[in-house]
Amino acid sequence: MHRLDNGMLVIFKHVTTNNILAMDCFISIGSLYEISRENGITNFVQEVILKGTKNRSAVEIARDMEAIGGLLGTDTAYDFAEVVTVTTADDLDTALDVMSDVLLHPTFPPEEVEKERQIILAHINLQEDDKFSYTYKNFKAVLYEGHPYAYPVEGTPKTVKAITRDALQEFHTRYWVPSNMILTVVGNVDEQELLRKLNAALGKKPTPTPDKVLTSKKYVTRHKSATLKKKVEQGFVIAGYVTVSIDSPDYSALKVTSAILGEGMSSRLFLRLRDARGLAYNVGCAMPTRRRHSHFFAWIGTQPETIETARDSLINEFQLIAKEPVSDDELERAKNYLIGKFLIDHQTNLRQAWYLGWYQLMGVGYGFDKRYPELIRQVTKQDVLRVARTYFAKPTVVVLRPR
Repeated sequence: MHRLDNGMLVIFKHVTTNNILAMDCFISIGSLYEISRENGITNFVQEVILKGTKNRSAVEIARDMEAIGGLLGTDTAYDFAEVVTVTTADDLDTALDVMSDVLLHPTFPPEEVEKERQIILAHINLQEDDKFSYTYKNFKAVLYEGHPYAYPVEGTPKTVKAITRDALQEFHTRYWVPSNMILTVVGNVDEQELLRKLNAALGKKPTPTPDKVLTSKKYVTRHKSATLKKKVEQGFVIAGYVTVSIDSPDYSALKVTSAILGEGMSSRLFLRLRDARGLAYNVGCAMPTRRRHSHFFAWIGTQPETIETARDSLINEFQLIAKEPVSDDELERAKNYLIGKFLIDHQTNLRQAWYLGWYQLMGVGYGFDKRYPELIRQVTKQDVLRVARTYFAKPTVVVLRPR
């Protein structure tokens, strides 16, 4: 880990097994830090910064990357935004030049802003037609009421329509600054030469760390529910609970609990609700990782006439896992599943770069990338029982029914 001349954090991992170079720049901004009337502004900025800079048009950005066979893209999440590039180590200069140009010098061409606005609105409308996306969005709105996590990353039609080009420029100027960034680089390049080039491209201008809006909302556990009616042929149920952030001692035990309940075809929900009882055409469980309060949720897609049975059965599985320890086989399967999936996801340089930067930004340090498998291995049956009894008390339930 290094600091550039202006304080920007750089994490470098030297890989000699291939000639691929991956760079992932994390910006510490996301919908967690947005005020409600500007919900979606981070995602909007991220979509437009690829559409023109002081030095390149959108066509020239694409042309320069295609000339080296490289990839350049952006992504936005609740806790962060990122700009990534993948190329060969020999093309470091071009990739870094284009990446730094996009990060620091976008011009937000008015016509491109309006094009992207329409694309974002179309994507929001498209999600309304997907039963899982629609129900999950409403589940988070009920679960996190009064908190930025209640709002979708891409914003709402109302907020996206109201965000101006000036607001996009001002938001970018405030937060897309080196002091608010973490750059991870994974590849076969000389470390000192890399740092020299990074200083030239990104390390010149010192910037203060920007102030960010953060909610002070405190959670009070209480049962909440909502019923949605839509023109659909099947029903859909999501039930879940507010849990913990990634730095909690309970994080790894909750991840194992999620795998036991509903990840994979050997999980309880799949075997009991889908295979044994035929209640589900789609069933599963997850606990996303968040910088603040995360959530643990399970879902089931079912026929209209079995919605109540499916809902009660889903909640019953939460109650059962909080009553008695899981079996040795279940625990071992869940641990192997999580660790195996984690290791497989590290096969590319880009994913290795992503994990190092993500863990650093989320507050647990890039070394968590090595500690995570061991933390999973250390989870006991008593840990699973303890976290289930601690967090699975009063569920939030959202049901989608045919109109």
